[in-house]
Amino acid sequence: MAPVTLSTKYGRERKVSTSGDVYSYGIMLMETFAGKKPTDEIFFGEMKLKHWVTEALPGSITEVLDTNLLRREDENFAGKEQCHLS
Repeated sequence: MAPVTLSTKYGRERKVSTSGDVYSYGIMLMETFAGKKPTDEIFFGEMKLKHWVTEALPGSITEVLDTNLLRREDENFAGKEQCHLS
């Protein structure tokens, strides 16, 4: 049996809506850019993926982004950082 994902569970327990789809898409983007899942060990209690990203941005984007996407030693770091911030 496949694991129940947030969006599947949401659809089963509540009325499906466009806003729910947009929220799930936003969480998926955060997972992709941060390289973390909402179930990772660093997220416990009140600290959730969404809260962690919101608190870090825009000042600490290098703490949020997966290191495969942005490193301080990268050529044209400032340009890449601006691109990710947008």
